[in-house]
Amino acid sequence: MMMKRETFRSYLKRVNPYISSGTYLDIGCATGESLAAAEENGFDVYGVEVSPHGIQQCRKRFGEGKIIGEALKSTHFHADFFDLITLSDVLEHITEPVAFIDTVYNILKPGGILMIVTPDTSSWIKKLMGKRWPHYKEEHVYYYNKPSIMELFLPKFQIVLVEKAYKALSLNYIADILSAYTHNSLSRKSVYFMKIIPSIIRKYHLRMYIGEMFVLCRKII
Repeated sequence: MMMKRETFRSYLKRVNPYISSGTYLDIGCATGESLAAAEENGFDVYGVEVSPHGIQQCRKRFGEGKIIGEALKSTHFHADFFDLITLSDVLEHITEPVAFIDTVYNILKPGGILMIVTPDTSSWIKKLMGKRWPHYKEEHVYYYNKPSIMELFLPKFQIVLVEKAYKALSLNYIADILSAYTHNSLSRKSVYFMKIIPSIIRKYHLRMYIGEMFVLCRKII
């Protein structure tokens, strides 16, 4: 939980120069750590989530009327309602991205900001790990790189920023990922080293790049 909130706090710091307050929607808000981080920054928060557990937790924390408990539809919110919308680890799950982006565009205010974090197929980590790249998952239906992201969002959005995305991860989490997805001698030695480090250090969060891109778009007026 804390890793997710810390990660999202870092995202908001990068968003802050472009938008720092107003109405905020996180699509795929899980158990609400992103909403909590945004609320700390003064945003009026709303969420969309399909997981029953996530819906229950978010409604308990933020109120029944603030959480949509199904896939986003154009009828859920008024047009031009949000100042900031975020899609963190969501876009790769969307089966009809063009229609989905049209819905997002409709509920975002003119000049509003859309933030996306999604796996980057041009990342050096993907090239290094090949088929063992941890973002290759059955539930991921589309993958993107900078050119394909620009193609998807232009001309309705101005691409403001495309950079590496960083997550706050503990050594425990990193060791589990290495154990699951890599099997060479170097990774085994790395996992062994991480496991013998005192637990208080293994819980410490590191700023890590795992092959995702951070994208900011502005709705064109």
